[in-house]
Amino acid sequence: MSKPAKSGESAAKVLLADDDEIAQSIISDVLSAVLRVEFTMVSDGRQALVSALSQRFDLLIFDRNMDPIKGDRIIRCLRTGASPNREAPMILTTAELDHVREGSLHLAEASLYMPKPIDASGLIKWVSRSLALQ
Repeated sequence: MSKPAKSGESAAKVLLADDDEIAQSIISDVLSAVLRVEFTMVSDGRQALVSALSQRFDLLIFDRNMDPIKGDRIIRCLRTGASPNREAPMILTTAELDHVREGSLHLAEASLYMPKPIDASGLIKWVSRSLALQ
């Protein structure tokens, strides 16, 4: 699924949390087509929070409407606690938005709010820029 890293080049570690397998597949396929990515995929909010609290990721992507913990609440928890991902780029995907907007680290928000269906080119551009800055 992910492009293999060349010798001496590591893959970006991405946590992808979405309870919709089709959404997981679309996002992972889009990013894997152009970036070297190693995914940890989970399908509920509790698994997402446990994963995000237990290991460092280069990027975290959460669906807004997961049970039992919503994606925006996970982000707030990670941003305000002693998480190893406190300052990592985070994307919140949701069908409740009609436009992309950036968030604020200081307000314990996602770095990017992205509406569903996902705009593949916009996702690639933002992720490429964000991972290059780390």
